Amino acid sequence: MAPNSGRDRGATPGPLHWVKVTRAVQGSLWADSQKQENQARAPEIDIQSLRAYSQQQWLLRVVWKKVGVRRGSNVNKPETVHLVDMRRANNCEIMLTKIKMPLPDMMYIELFSSAILALDATVLDIDQVENLIKFSPTKEEMEMLKVYFWFQNHLSCLDLFSSMSDKFLRCQFDYLSSILLTFFLGFISLQNYTGNKDMLGRCEQFFLELMKVPRVESKLRVFSFKITFSTQVNELRSNLNTINDAAIEVKGSKKLRQIMQTILTLGNVLNQGTARGSAVGFKLDSLLKLSDIRARNNRMTLMHYLSKLISEKMPELLDFGKDLVHLEAASKIQLKLLAEEMQAVSKGLEKVEQELTASEGDGAISIGFRKVLKDFLHTAEADVRSLTALYSEVGRSADSLAQYFGEDPARCPFEQVTSILVLFVNMFNKARDENAKQAESEKKKLEKEAMKDRANPCSANKDGADSERARFISPNKKQVWLNCAKYEGL
Repeated sequence: MAPNSGRDRGATPGPLHWVKVTRAVQGSLWADSQKQENQARAPEIDIQSLRAYSQQQWLLRVVWKKVGVRRGSNVNKPETVHLVDMRRANNCEIMLTKIKMPLPDMMYIELFSSAILALDATVLDIDQVENLIKFSPTKEEMEMLKVYFWFQNHLSCLDLFSSMSDKFLRCQFDYLSSILLTFFLGFISLQNYTGNKDMLGRCEQFFLELMKVPRVESKLRVFSFKITFSTQVNELRSNLNTINDAAIEVKGSKKLRQIMQTILTLGNVLNQGTARGSAVGFKLDSLLKLSDIRARNNRMTLMHYLSKLISEKMPELLDFGKDLVHLEAASKIQLKLLAEEMQAVSKGLEKVEQELTASEGDGAISIGFRKVLKDFLHTAEADVRSLTALYSEVGRSADSLAQYFGEDPARCPFEQVTSILVLFVNMFNKARDENAKQAESEKKKLEKEAMKDRANPCSANKDGADSERARFISPNKKQVWLNCAKYEGL
């Protein structure tokens, strides 16, 4: 059973286990009821009232059982009373042990004026506040505690029912519970209760403390929003600025522009005489195909050739990737997620305003809460306004990046543009490094051969013999022979 499984218990009555008729026999009651004029006579079922009625029955049955109002029970027996679902209560107590704070101190009734009402993040961190939200008493649990206290204060009046027969209780219980709940639930005040709260479990006592704060769950959610607001806004602003910076860097890079023009020239040369030739531009994803086109030896790709060409003709362009400092970081940002985060911040601020308005009727208990919340709203609203303006600017900047490459932002969004560019930069750098490695390998090979030649010089006699033989060889054959002699170590 989940921790919050008690929240919906008793919300709806059980199913009606009837035998279903799937075909109405002509002339029967059911056939007649299918007619449109008869359907209009059926009363409309109020599902909310049905759920409320069912919940009332379950609520009073539970509390009635807990306080021992049944025949032969000892209502004065000092036992710990557990009203909350046991698994939820156990999880709640585990949470309380992690906070490691006495119950009254946790609510700051005296020294700290209540952690929730003071919105003091130095006392409760975000994890603790989230746990308090998770284990805030539900409306059902609050009503259960109120009913329990009412029973405790009126046990003498209810002793009469403990002597009645079970049959009588079963017959009258539904009617009695409806009257009782309708009559006194709205009049019970926990603040005026003077009964023995120590009989309750620790979870129930914790709920009692939380119930002293008006709309405790709403205030806790405001508290959570306030704690995380600065971090959330700063992260949003950082991501938005990263996107802006990346777009500016890409569009402002002269090196990238020259490389794109070089690729266009190279592509038109390769496609000369075909339908793909004489292009004025190319789609951005064509950049990724440069690594797919290979030479006949299957070792060099067109990307290797491009890198070699630029290295020989325009070496100052080889480090064009250094112009795109924010490109890789921007490629990992999803604009859709930023939009959702922006919406969450705006909605969170609306909830703060709603709770501030609602707390006006709380009285003296929420004076400090309202003061802190007003100060927070003053700065938070300014932050959200500037963030909204930045978000709009970034949206335009992201679209302009796709348009810069001749793409439609709807078909080639910002995320796709940046991902392609990141892959292209990485593939170009890889080809550049492989070319450099290959050139270095060939250089070492030539140096090794030169050292070998120097280590085995030809003797004077050998040279003389060669010269003597060379006189009898034609000029063309003489050169071939000398070349062969060189590589054969002759």
